[in-house]
Amino acid sequence: MTYLKLILTLVIGAVIISCGTDSDPENWKEIWEERGLDGQHITALDHFETYLLVAGEEQIFRKDISTDTEEWLEPNIEINSENSEFRDVLFTNYGVFAVVRNTTDYHELPENYVSLYRSEDAGRSWESIAIELTDMEKPFVLTRIAEQKSSNDLFADAGSLIFTSTNNGETWFNQIDRELVGFSEFLYVSKDHPNQIWTGGWNNIFSPYLVKSEDGGKTWADLNQEIYFNSDANVYGAVVDPENDETVLLGLGGAVESANVIRKSEDGGDTWTTVLEGYNIRVLKNSEAQSNKVYASGRSQDGQLFVAISDDYGESWEVERYEESPGNIQTNDMVVAEVNGNETIYFGTNKGVYSLTFE
Repeated sequence: MTYLKLILTLVIGAVIISCGTDSDPENWKEIWEERGLDGQHITALDHFETYLLVAGEEQIFRKDISTDTEEWLEPNIEINSENSEFRDVLFTNYGVFAVVRNTTDYHELPENYVSLYRSEDAGRSWESIAIELTDMEKPFVLTRIAEQKSSNDLFADAGSLIFTSTNNGETWFNQIDRELVGFSEFLYVSKDHPNQIWTGGWNNIFSPYLVKSEDGGKTWADLNQEIYFNSDANVYGAVVDPENDETVLLGLGGAVESANVIRKSEDGGDTWTTVLEGYNIRVLKNSEAQSNKVYASGRSQDGQLFVAISDDYGESWEVERYEESPGNIQTNDMVVAEVNGNETIYFGTNKGVYSLTFE
């Protein structure tokens, strides 16, 4: 009887091993899909519950991702300058925000220029938000917006300045004084470590720059010397380990091959190592299903749509490619969502919206 129990246990164990688990990448069924807006240059996207909101250069698009519909809705929103583009979009618990950036010289902005819009009906209709600061002669131009999830405070990046709002964008204040030494490419507030804020890009000598705050924006630490490794690199994105606030990944890119890397720090940004080479990384996102999993995308050398996947938070990577993607495609933003029980990545690219689902 004991012998039979042993045999049965071994058989069951073998079946379990052969079936694998959802976390085993060798057993994923990966499904790439084109999601529409072909040819549109997508600058940003975000999702809330079943809604996906996409910022194109000239329009905001909206879709219910819980259904099979291919239809994209165009909410009623207009940009008040021909030299402007939608730059960012953000879902919050109290509304949706869209950022408009002017592409002309800052000093040529009209006095009534609007850089921020808000929707309280999931992006169906929009209202402009006037931001007036007494110590500024002209309205400022936002480039990014982010939310501190624990408090619902908003942070808006205006290139060389950061502003905050604690009342859903009604009023903005606290012109955060950071010793900025470059041009901003991203603004990241950690969902799991809400006092951590990261921003960076490139400085006036075309080297990467990086600054962070560990107290919700009250003070900032300049990490330029720590991240510096290539004079042609830009910092395009950051992400923090959900379980360890000292572990950070950076996506970098530049005109030379050696600038296209992911860098990792395990001491809060004091020292860095390169963990992936050969890809111009524009965005990194944590998995919603597994705390040790992280995704990265941007532009590959062969111009194919790709995502780099790490199951050990950046120590090792596997690259999945969409073989049928158009050429010279670049991911500008990603969102990770659970759709019908499966983790799905949506890619906002310079040629439309794509997705990768793991089943």
